[in-house]
Amino acid sequence: MLSNSGAYFAWSEAGGLTRSPEPRRLPEAPLSAHELDAIVEQVRAGREIFIGIVGRCHWKYFCRDGQFVAEEFDLPHCEERLISEVQLRSTIASQPREWRNATARV
Repeated sequence: MLSNSGAYFAWSEAGGLTRSPEPRRLPEAPLSAHELDAIVEQVRAGREIFIGIVGRCHWKYFCRDGQFVAEEFDLPHCEERLISEVQLRSTIASQPREWRNATARV
């Protein structure tokens, strides 16, 4: 199947190339307490985590001088704000798929 703008194309013997709606995604399983703790510790240890399209529009989470920082980047705009550990944990928990994908990248 090929994807194009939210639609899937498939070849069928009877009708040739057919278009069907994109299948619905199942909700992502929530992060376990262990996964959440591990991600927070990675950030605390100095890892920068990028969520979104790196380069054009993304959010970067990192730790500077013991304080968590969230950076919103949308070319040409860039804004940093200090966030608490509670805010970071809430952000991570609200987007499990994105954080799993981002932390899986080396």
